[in-house]
Amino acid sequence: MLQRIQTLFLILIVILSTLLLFVPFQHITTSDTFYNVDLKIWAMNSNIHSTIYLPFSLNILIILLSLFTIFKYKNRPLQMILCRVIAFFSGTLIACFFSFTYIQLTEAKDIVINYSYVAFLPGLNILLVYIAKKFIKDDEELVKSADRIR
Repeated sequence: MLQRIQTLFLILIVILSTLLLFVPFQHITTSDTFYNVDLKIWAMNSNIHSTIYLPFSLNILIILLSLFTIFKYKNRPLQMILCRVIAFFSGTLIACFFSFTYIQLTEAKDIVINYSYVAFLPGLNILLVYIAKKFIKDDEELVKSADRIR
């Protein structure tokens, strides 16, 4: 059923991941220019290299998997597996953000990189997906206990 509490947590993951698409997660300042780095590949600055495609793809995958997980409410074991996959992809997204910084630092000498709060939203996604998985597991245990009573 869609009115379960874990649906709210999964919808929050969708909202936060969508926010990540439109708000800059990094501010790069060099001696002569200032860049806001976000995941909008359709409006990407030509100076930002193609290393942004992997985080963009991971973020879209997190959004799609979260939506898919919401609508697989009849298959709770699959939902728990998908929650683990979403958590893995969110962790990978965090790693991509910081490796992107490392790539930028190796290419320029006079560069300052600042992160916005949005760069840490995948960490919040991991927490939310863990809570959703806990509620899915509780539902599964409730159904199994009701089956034993019959």
